[in-house]
Amino acid sequence: MKNISELPLILKASLGWSKPRTELLSHLLCALFAVRTVNLKVIALCTGQKTE
Repeated sequence: MKNISELPLILKASLGWSKPRTELLSHLLCALFAVRTVNLKVIALCTGQKTE
């Protein structure tokens, strides 16, 4: 995913969460917009992360 470097910073300022949590949330949000579904298996494939 490209051009999401600002989103974790905005989420961190708004929510006060740690960097890993805000990065995870930003990747999930972008994946949801990309695939337009809530199927977590499809989202995992979209983000390119290796899951078990």
